[in-house]
Amino acid sequence: MSKIKTIRKISYRSWNNFQPIPFIPLQGLFLKELGFELGSKVKVEYKLGKIIITKINS
Repeated sequence: MSKIKTIRKISYRSWNNFQPIPFIPLQGLFLKELGFELGSKVKVEYKLGKIIITKINS
């Protein structure tokens, strides 16, 4: 199953000293369909222009 989810924009959240940091909300029933249940552990890998989120099967 391969679908593309489009996020309209990167949001910002305040952090130390109210410095804005990038924030990507990721939610939806498609996560459950892909096996990401509540409490699932994930591995996040990243490099320039790409983020990979993989469920860790324990």
